[in-house]
Amino acid sequence: MGDNYNEIPMLERVGHSFIVDNAEDHMNAHAKWRIPSNNDGGVLTLIDAILAAR
Repeated sequence: MGDNYNEIPMLERVGHSFIVDNAEDHMNAHAKWRIPSNNDGGVLTLIDAILAAR
């Protein structure tokens, strides 16, 4: 999960890459999916969904 330049190498190496909705537009090229913004608890929402799917 990322939102800025420093996460680009990580996002390009992982199989499931996510950016938050408040990420800069240029980040779209580096992730497969968008999740809700940091302000809306996007990371926690994704983690909850992953745990619920187990």
